[in-house]
Amino acid sequence: MPAPARFQRPVVNKPYQHPFGVVPDPQVVQYNGNEYRLLETGGIEAKYAFIASVGVHDLADVVHHTVTTVARSYSHVLHFMNGGLLQYAFNDSGQLIELTARNLACEVSLDHRLLFYQMPAE
Repeated sequence: MPAPARFQRPVVNKPYQHPFGVVPDPQVVQYNGNEYRLLETGGIEAKYAFIASVGVHDLADVVHHTVTTVARSYSHVLHFMNGGLLQYAFNDSGQLIELTARNLACEVSLDHRLLFYQMPAE
């Protein structure tokens, strides 16, 4: 399923072909207070000034979800049908302290909410 229309992608001027489609030139792109960098491995590194929430577009795509509490933090690990993986942790104050995603697409809303979904099948 495609992401909802209210989640907008940043506009970039120098696209090139990447295994996941057309992506920005490998430089830091600033958008809505956040920074994005395309890595040589094909991944994207993102630095967010603030994250309001982390979500999943379609829970039917999640095959396993584990929550672990360690040292006043709550760690979530979600496995997706396509092999995608989402790991994130919040402290007891509600601050995001760690987030890693593999083989997933992510949309960032203008109000700083992350929404993850499976990559489209080829």
